[in-house]
Amino acid sequence: MTGIKINAVLGIPADEILTKQHNLWVGVSDSGWFLAPGHLEQIICWALEHTRQELLIWIPGRMYAVNTYHLDKISRARALREGYAIEDCFRARVETVFASRPSEERSHVQIAGYDDLLTPTMVRRRSILYRAFSEEGEFYSRVMEVVEDYLIARQRTVSKTRMEAVAMYQLQELPMFIAPVQTIDADTVYVAEIYPGLGKFDWLVRDLVEGRVFPDLTQKLQLTEQCGMVSVELEGKF
Repeated sequence: MTGIKINAVLGIPADEILTKQHNLWVGVSDSGWFLAPGHLEQIICWALEHTRQELLIWIPGRMYAVNTYHLDKISRARALREGYAIEDCFRARVETVFASRPSEERSHVQIAGYDDLLTPTMVRRRSILYRAFSEEGEFYSRVMEVVEDYLIARQRTVSKTRMEAVAMYQLQELPMFIAPVQTIDADTVYVAEIYPGLGKFDWLVRDLVEGRVFPDLTQKLQLTEQCGMVSVELEGKF
């Protein structure tokens, strides 16, 4: 049997997740972990069991396209095709999860793309982060550290030009992690993200939220609501 357990949390106590005190969301990365058979399905089922009432599954195809374009240096049109193809594949897998489950359960699940989460607040915060990055100060250096690890993990050549290009991926998704998220057409707020593992990106998020490392930037972002990250891992084997 295979199960899932919490191995770390940032910004939110584990017992609040286990006692279903918050609406949860799953951010589906185009990484090998999510592409592996069964992993996406497992994490969704676990999140369903522990969310308060509603579950958001974020499958940002346009973000995958940004990633593919800068990593593989292909045309923008082809990058978009590949990004949306990955999104469609993930969506089909998610729908398969609910094919054998009660329709009532499916009614409490929202599947969203990248643009579906671009509320005015998110767009404003993204602009603030772009400006901060452009100043090439401490925030810039931290983002570049995240990107360097990302490129090395994906076995790509590291250069300043490539790192700055890929940094656009990180800057576009950062607003979704520093505060609770919601879709542009609903009022439900999702407080904690469920994801397999923590890294430098997650610690950058916490430093932004807590305001000790980048106090001026945190103040500009106006981060006032509780949010968190829940790292989970698979137990057993398929």
